[in-house]
Amino acid sequence: MELMMILHELSVSKDPRTLSGGANVNTDLIFMDSRRVEKVVEFINESFNRPVRLVEAAQLVGMAETAFSRYFKAKTGTTFVDFLNDIRIGHASRMLIDSTTPIAEVAYGCGFTSITNFNRIFKKRKGIVPTEFRDKHGTPERRIIV
Repeated sequence: MELMMILHELSVSKDPRTLSGGANVNTDLIFMDSRRVEKVVEFINESFNRPVRLVEAAQLVGMAETAFSRYFKAKTGTTFVDFLNDIRIGHASRMLIDSTTPIAEVAYGCGFTSITNFNRIFKKRKGIVPTEFRDKHGTPERRIIV
């Protein structure tokens, strides 16, 4: 019953905030069609916080890199690297909202090896830089005042 009350409250909210981009992949369709892609998606979700290479994913499902790359794009509609970055940005967004962890630590904790690269990809996906995102979407008690 409480869940229904919460869902109702969200549906009538006058201040809705979209936290994820419009480039969501329908994983239900992927999983129905391909056990291989499901296996890779599970691998990405478990390993997003460290350097992940295309060759690892290809080997995981017993395919050559180029064949896997074409296969993955055909099944998901996005490249392996873009899919990985979307997962990383999703986790980073959650961390920016829920914590006061410094942005550099968020970036490295989500698998980005460069803060510059993180900022560039984050802005490309979300339309704003991480500091603006935190200021806009973070809960007041978690926002860092500088």
